[in-house]
Amino acid sequence: MANRSPVRLPPGLAPLVPPDAGPAMPAAAPLTWRGRVAYTAAYAYICAHVGGLLANQSESLVALETYDVVIAKELFVPSDDEKLEKCLDVLARGLPLSTLLREKVVNTDSVLQKLIELCQSAPTVKARHHAAKAIDTTCALPLARRALVDDNLHEQIVAIVRDPTALLFVRKALYSVLTQLASGAARGAEAGDAQACADLERLAAAGVLSTLHASLDDPALARQRTRGALMRMCGALGSDPRYAQTLASLSAAERELVAARVAELGSREGDQLALLVDSAHAVLIEGGALMYMHTAAGGLVWGALESARARMGARAIVRAALVNSAVTCMLPITVVGGIVTAYHELEKMTNTRAEKFAMYTCAALMLYPGWRVMVLVEAAAPYWLGGHIVGFMSFFAWLRYTESDLLRSDVQLLAADAKASQPTPVPDGGAAAESPRKLAAAA
Repeated sequence: MANRSPVRLPPGLAPLVPPDAGPAMPAAAPLTWRGRVAYTAAYAYICAHVGGLLANQSESLVALETYDVVIAKELFVPSDDEKLEKCLDVLARGLPLSTLLREKVVNTDSVLQKLIELCQSAPTVKARHHAAKAIDTTCALPLARRALVDDNLHEQIVAIVRDPTALLFVRKALYSVLTQLASGAARGAEAGDAQACADLERLAAAGVLSTLHASLDDPALARQRTRGALMRMCGALGSDPRYAQTLASLSAAERELVAARVAELGSREGDQLALLVDSAHAVLIEGGALMYMHTAAGGLVWGALESARARMGARAIVRAALVNSAVTCMLPITVVGGIVTAYHELEKMTNTRAEKFAMYTCAALMLYPGWRVMVLVEAAAPYWLGGHIVGFMSFFAWLRYTESDLLRSDVQLLAADAKASQPTPVPDGGAAAESPRKLAAAA
């Protein structure tokens, strides 16, 4: 069939509307002040219900309300294995969300020591995991690090991580505790804190240097932050003559570690550019600014490509690329670095149901003005989302290339512990034999 040419209407003649098309939709009338109040009240009502729901399900509140009555007592005199595991689970889940709960753990007599003991003596694998996680989370509090060193609990931790029969996840979590202790002491010693200098000497005398170095040889337990804490501790010990007696008491391998780090620092003293690059890289990594740099670069590239595809002029392409880069960078800085961080810090400071309800309700209410702001962002930089995706692709590719700790998962460690805890069947049909780790823990 031959192609038909399109029908050309005479000038001024509108196209016919099919008879079944129905009447045209009338334009929506603008909202009156009563309508705006009604919509606002309905939205606030929904936000209040969301706040109440989240407050009732807050894990930190559950842990705070049951800590003195149930958890603290169950740790020392467990009624049964299942209840002990449940209490440790509630404690481990609530600690990251409440500073007050961490302080309670530190200030309650012998709780830190009991949690360390439960890392090996708890009757179930999950209970040991929860105890180790609780110790690791609590150690983020400077008061907890002070208590661990003052009570010589770091020596017990060193003994556990050196035990090959200990669970892998437990060793990984306790290595993280030692990393925090070493990094905090080295940072304070570099600043001239006398107490931190004493802590550094006690950690070195307990064998923390060799213990952290041994973790780097195990692919399942090696972490970049452990390597950084080890190098910082070696640098602090080797660069100050006050630690000469402490160095003399260390093993030959530990003295070699310190000497290697001092030699590395000495070779870089004349290279100011290398020191500047190292310092800038440390600031970027510790502050999380590396992600923002990748998003800024992604916004620049994507804005330039989309502007060029739209056949804009050279100046318009440059202007659009720079605006898109700035918006793509500032958005995660504002949302992730500012709002989310402030939200988590505020959540740690709220300790009652009324405070939690007010916080969650206000957070839900802020979504509406946030949506209005996003409309302005879209108008200023319509290509920001594509740049955001390109920047994050670049950022995660960099994390994968550098084998960052952010991409390390504990799933394999948990699976290995679960497998090792299962009884091994005897080929001749006898009773099932317990796993070596469980037998060693029972002994």
